[in-house]
Amino acid sequence: MASRRPLVNVSGSIRELPTGDTLPGVRELLTAARTYYVRTDGNDSNTGLNNTSGGAFATIQKAVDTAASLDLGLYDIVINVGIGTWTAPTLLRTLTGAGKVTIRGVNNNTTDTVISTNSADCFGGEFFGRYHFEYLKLQTTASGACIFVQGSGILVTWVNINFGQTAGQHLLVANGAQIRATGSYRISGGAASHIATYDVCTAYFVGYTVTITNNPAFSNAFITAERNCSVIFVQATFAGSATGTRYRSAFSSSVVTNGGENYLPGNSAGVRETGGQYS
Repeated sequence: MASRRPLVNVSGSIRELPTGDTLPGVRELLTAARTYYVRTDGNDSNTGLNNTSGGAFATIQKAVDTAASLDLGLYDIVINVGIGTWTAPTLLRTLTGAGKVTIRGVNNNTTDTVISTNSADCFGGEFFGRYHFEYLKLQTTASGACIFVQGSGILVTWVNINFGQTAGQHLLVANGAQIRATGSYRISGGAASHIATYDVCTAYFVGYTVTITNNPAFSNAFITAERNCSVIFVQATFAGSATGTRYRSAFSSSVVTNGGENYLPGNSAGVRETGGQYS
């Protein structure tokens, strides 16, 4: 009797796994960490696995889409974005597995890889999973946030980011999402808010340095928390100054600093509105 290939369940149908262990509808399961490369001279028809013009992707979106098509299992993916100014917005996708996706710039600095969008978020989406950002400069014009995420099951972390001049918010969080700083970073431009949270969200910052240059202005408040949100911003060292309202909390939201009313950057007193708290 001829041997049979293993049977698998794909979208409710039992099918025989073809030779080569590939089957439409079955995600590749990572067995090790993986790096994808994005370069200005790349091509989205490449594999993304080599840091050459013939191997790298041309867009961050292609790298994110590729990561989202995989089963990460227990492993992480790094998307290494090359030197240049990238003007296309990136939609973050739901991830499968326990791993996270890191989007990082090259050369361990915040000047060589710039994400600069017009009328769009640099990175945004409603998804499930963990994304980490590092060694990037983020900025927008006309409208849009540097990072805008919404939905429960989201954790976004960042370190060594340079938040430049932004039409919307540097970090905009809504509908149950969570964000967390994992190290020090820079602010070189103003925004409506540095961090703005709405509708049962949480933002964490504990024990790092924020270097502020160019005396940026925040038109709403440096930190905004509304509708059952918590922003925990404690043990920070601020190197530099900013203008605008220090915080704005409302509708059963809290801003926790353990640092007094003048702790956060700004030149105007914070505002508590309709059940907002500050401590």
